[in-house]
Amino acid sequence: GAGALERVIAQQLRLMEQQIAALRGPVAPVADVQPLSAVPAAAQTAAPGGQTATDPAAVPAQAARLADAPAPRAKIQPETFVAYQPLNTEGPGGLTARQREYLDGFMARYAERTRASKAHQARYHVPLADSRVTARFRRAWKEILYPVVSDRARGSRVWDLDGNEYVDIGQAFGCSLFGHAPDFVSRAIQDQVERGYGVGPQSALAGRAAELVCELGGNQRAVFCNSGTEAVMGAIRAARAYTGRTKIAYFAGSYHGWSDVVLGRLLSAGGGREVRPSAPGVPELPLGDVLMLPFDDPESLRVLAEQMRDIALVMVEPVQSRRPDMRPQAFLRELRRMTREAGTLLHFDELITGFRLGVGGAQEFFGIQADLVTYGKIVAGGLPMGVVAGTREAMSVFDGGVWSYGDDSYPAAQRTLFAGAYFKHPISMAVACAVLEEIRRRGAPMYDELNGRTARLMERINAFFEAGAYPITAAHVSSCFRFFFGREVACPDLFHHHLIHEGVLVIPETGTHFLTTAHTDDDLERIFRAVCASAEAMRRGGFIPEPPAAPGERAGDRPETVRAALAPPEGLAASSSTSAETAKR
Repeated sequence: GAGALERVIAQQLRLMEQQIAALRGPVAPVADVQPLSAVPAAAQTAAPGGQTATDPAAVPAQAARLADAPAPRAKIQPETFVAYQPLNTEGPGGLTARQREYLDGFMARYAERTRASKAHQARYHVPLADSRVTARFRRAWKEILYPVVSDRARGSRVWDLDGNEYVDIGQAFGCSLFGHAPDFVSRAIQDQVERGYGVGPQSALAGRAAELVCELGGNQRAVFCNSGTEAVMGAIRAARAYTGRTKIAYFAGSYHGWSDVVLGRLLSAGGGREVRPSAPGVPELPLGDVLMLPFDDPESLRVLAEQMRDIALVMVEPVQSRRPDMRPQAFLRELRRMTREAGTLLHFDELITGFRLGVGGAQEFFGIQADLVTYGKIVAGGLPMGVVAGTREAMSVFDGGVWSYGDDSYPAAQRTLFAGAYFKHPISMAVACAVLEEIRRRGAPMYDELNGRTARLMERINAFFEAGAYPITAAHVSSCFRFFFGREVACPDLFHHHLIHEGVLVIPETGTHFLTTAHTDDDLERIFRAVCASAEAMRRGGFIPEPPAAPGERAGDRPETVRAALAPPEGLAASSSTSAETAKR
């Protein structure tokens, strides 16, 4: 009865606490609790709608290795990410004289180097209401708050209006897995343009694009839209239509786009939790059916256990784009078990992780099949597109389910509205097929090489930070990475502007960076040198504290450990490529 069920839930939660703790460090065993990994691999469990699926305990080898050797959490723990930040209009009064003097000089050099981009922003500031310009606004360095304007982009490189050449690690917000304008994508666009791109008739490539999303991503059906935000909105509507419930749950620190229902901020006071709008213009009404909880936290599972049968959808970034150091294998597996038992849909929002972590994205990476998955970015090679994919049953609400010609079958499932004039745009479908066919052709070896190169770069950068006692750490998952800054770093946003000044293009508004198959060893060396130069410059300007002096060390000496950290890896030549050679590549 109810008492037995409560005991089972309590036991599972105790287990969950252990598993999460085990991923963070040593833990003492608790008797009489069967670990999830002990469940037979062949076990089948009922999923929403009556379908069966392999239990998440039967994980592939990649996920098993992840569980056995999880990546350590970043040494510096950042504050929980909130998508919207109010304008910071405070002046430079909080800066020291040393900081102000340095900042004035740096801004002058930066503005001179990128003067055409600044003039472009000033010229079009009135007609173009661009939120990017003020996303991380600070009055103290207002004079350098403008996007670098691109003149052209190819592979790993971008050239701005002033002719400056950059190694780009922003890579179209993560859309580029193969770099900018790879030949096979450009050919697909050109071929489709020659055929025409009339909207209205069905694209001849839409079916093949859906087939590839299903084959590579481990899904059964897929539907296309215009953006990641639209895809998330579609997944939420699908779950509500499918389950007949209205409440959804998601986790603090995630980013699911800009629609009203996902722009909540979690407030905790007096032992209670409340979800409030995080941005002006967001009404409280859509958030009334939202349960927002801390990520990768056993307490969140307790709260979910009490309310799961009222929840239509549990939405999660399997690896949060702002926390690539968190890989919550045990937490995700428990979410999968709990949602299956309650008839709730589990949604993996893979706008970043989809086709980035590996061929099969986070579902393959963690060995967990979600009911709904949203993709974008990589799948369309930078074109505006989003994808909702998932199980046959959950996806039935988009078209009423599968039926056939020549018999008496018909769309028997509940159907909701999800449509747009530019859904399945012919050029987007052509590019999606080209990108996914390339991923299919190159497969896992491509990801092994790319992810390994990223890991080695992060190790080298962190060795430099540690040797110089910089309160900064680099964290990554696969080929996605970020920098985290200790509280003693003043104005950490300036770090990104220093990287740009050093010839490495980033997107300061997001702070999430990416490597691609187009990045060469020469590029990685330039990235490393730019990171080192940026950290050292901010220290000279008084924005990063000086390290404690070693015995016998003179002021201004660079410790031997720092010199060793700066040395290029064995076999990697110093940067020598010219702009012409890079353009030719």
